[in-house]
Amino acid sequence: MGLAKGSASILLAESARKPFSGEVLTLGKQDVYFSDAAFKKMAARFGATLSPLPAVLSPKPDFAAQGYISDDYLFASLGFSKTHCLDYSDFEGAGIIHDLNAPEAPASLRERYDLVVDGGTLEHVFHIPNALNNIFQMLKVGGRVVHILPTTNMVDHGFYMFSPTLLLDFYGANNYQVEYIRLIKHTLDQTKPWIIYNYTLGCLDNISLGGLDSGMYSVCCVATKTEKSTGNLVPQQRCYQNGAWIGVPQYMDTTKEDEKSPQSGSLVAKKLLRLRQSLKKKFKGVKMVPMIRY
Repeated sequence: MGLAKGSASILLAESARKPFSGEVLTLGKQDVYFSDAAFKKMAARFGATLSPLPAVLSPKPDFAAQGYISDDYLFASLGFSKTHCLDYSDFEGAGIIHDLNAPEAPASLRERYDLVVDGGTLEHVFHIPNALNNIFQMLKVGGRVVHILPTTNMVDHGFYMFSPTLLLDFYGANNYQVEYIRLIKHTLDQTKPWIIYNYTLGCLDNISLGGLDSGMYSVCCVATKTEKSTGNLVPQQRCYQNGAWIGVPQYMDTTKEDEKSPQSGSLVAKKLLRLRQSLKKKFKGVKMVPMIRY
């Protein structure tokens, strides 16, 4: 796991939009792939104010030799008073050992964090609903989560690759404020720029079945926990929440399994097919236009 210039740019842009403070939790230890000079240059580009601290190099000798900074220094510069790292084991030096497959977050971590950074951990966790609920429990009200997760062309990197609609629909159903979702095209070289595309519901329908190129793509989602937020509601995919789904709730409460209504598999399949065809016609010709290069 690590923070390339692209992921740091996302954090800096978010800091400029709404300055950070308090405590940050990273899911997995984050290697940083740039120098302090590059960090300050990016901050100036996005109008983010950094705390005036002496630079601290990465604890890894090979990273320090290239002038790369530490993750603790990066987050302190962004305004955080404490930086914690959570992982399944202490192999990479995490200070908090917890399995995100567990249904509940430790009591000591509840409602604690102003930011949770998932820079590529969720794809390695089998039980995604539990992991998302853990994040909900660990965030303060008003706290933000930043996901940067694989979307396509990263087969066997982890258990999963994520469609943007998963994050849009989960956080929407659970009453988070979804700040934005981006599609990212990048390479294996962490020092190369990212090409960023804005994501809105339906914008990928004309390329969703074999229409992307051979590049590597990830998804970024920034969402804010509100007083009404929950962590256990299972959404229906939003593009199917229309007349074809009359009688099907927009989400399912996982605490009420016995109240779910069975649906006819063949009927649902036919409705899905018709809806998919209508959506493809509706969004035919929609093209992805890059917003920016990070």
